Amino acid sequence: MLKRNSILHAGIGVISALFFVSPGSLFCASPKPSTVAPRSGDLFPRLSFQNNLAPEERKYLGIGEKKIFFLDEIKAQLILIEYFNTNCMHCISSIPIFNETYQIIEQDANLKGKIKMIAIGVGNTPMEGDAYKKNYGIPHPILTDTEFKAHKAVGEPRVPFIIAARKDRRGRWIVDTAEVGLVGFMESRSNNGSENNWVSVTVPGEEVFPVENFVEELKAILATPPETLKRKTRP
Repeated sequence: MLKRNSILHAGIGVISALFFVSPGSLFCASPKPSTVAPRSGDLFPRLSFQNNLAPEERKYLGIGEKKIFFLDEIKAQLILIEYFNTNCMHCISSIPIFNETYQIIEQDANLKGKIKMIAIGVGNTPMEGDAYKKNYGIPHPILTDTEFKAHKAVGEPRVPFIIAARKDRRGRWIVDTAEVGLVGFMESRSNNGSENNWVSVTVPGEEVFPVENFVEELKAILATPPETLKRKTRP
């Protein structure tokens, strides 16, 4: 469980505001609101990126040393993608949760290799992405979307925008969940829509976010065959 003092130690600052204000005011604005954001059962766009990753990151994703790679080439059964911007304070506030999630996955023999995590810096340069990764100790790969192509492909949503997708038998990513922010992601996975199922009421010195619950939801997605997801008719 993530503790408040661990967030402060990470230099992120107080995160509790992330969970107490209304969802509409939580997140940084994009140039325009999302109109065609992916939904459960959609094919995730076949996006490509420059391979500027470190050798250990290429090994983690299983993409080799080619100069350009597609997200479909990432070797995993489930991918967790966070669209972010280096100047978005709510993206920064989410970092400890994603960092701890990564560590839990990598330390679990039943999850390691099956779930991979990446972040996509919307409008950021590789230099900005590298500095963000170094400054906040982010262990998973960061890709940059300097020209907003990857952002436009998912409807230009507000950030942080979080997508969990399953790989089907044809090697394509099928969206399971796509929501703005961690709270939105967890609420969308809730059976009764109760925010209290996923967000701890916080007081100084107490737990601020049940990271284990987030990981349990990823396990549930991993156990969901992509073929069972509701598909929309595509042109």
